[in-house]
Amino acid sequence: MLDKSTKRFPGVRKTAVGYTGGDNPKPTYESVCRGDGHTEALLVQYDEGQTSYEDLLRFFWKNYRGSTPMPQYKTAIWYHDEEQRAAA
Repeated sequence: MLDKSTKRFPGVRKTAVGYTGGDNPKPTYESVCRGDGHTEALLVQYDEGQTSYEDLLRFFWKNYRGSTPMPQYKTAIWYHDEEQRAAA
């Protein structure tokens, strides 16, 4: 599971799993599996003094297993600013 391996990545302080991207105000695993527009998401908080956004992207792509037709497992990278968008 990416959440567990990401927690061990140097500089990662905290991870949180949830859903993002859809219109349902209270998504559940079942609603996401039915295709409510959300996907499972992993939020990563990290210490920029110990690792970089680019290091996290390299880790993501190294562990990426490819797309799946299952709606809860869409592949997406969310970013906070234009610099991160360009890196992603």
